[in-house]
Amino acid sequence: MMATVKCTYESCDQWFPSEREMQLHKYIDEKHDYCRRCDYDGTSWDDLLQHKIDAMAPYLFELKKLEREDKKKGKKIMHVVCEFCGEEFKTWSGRDKHRTQVSQSLLVLRLHGPRKGR
Repeated sequence: MMATVKCTYESCDQWFPSEREMQLHKYIDEKHDYCRRCDYDGTSWDDLLQHKIDAMAPYLFELKKLEREDKKKGKKIMHVVCEFCGEEFKTWSGRDKHRTQVSQSLLVLRLHGPRKGR
């Protein structure tokens, strides 16, 4: 099979026999910050994280209402993500538990730095 599909990242010169294989390459390659769910080519890890946060943002303020409306329409929330570390979750409760156990420690380190003398 001939490679006819070029990777959509300008800095990547790889070619693939199909769109699907090219997307798999972008997902696996650590040099690419790619969102497989949305087929989004991020320019950096920070850009990819911002994409995920932006997709999740409407649900943060009106979660119950939007979830009910989306279930009726058969829609699914694309991203449930920790805005501190970028980890994705299947459920809001998983994200909330993670944020109270893990990411709060990260936030304290970012704000205050590591404790001296330990």
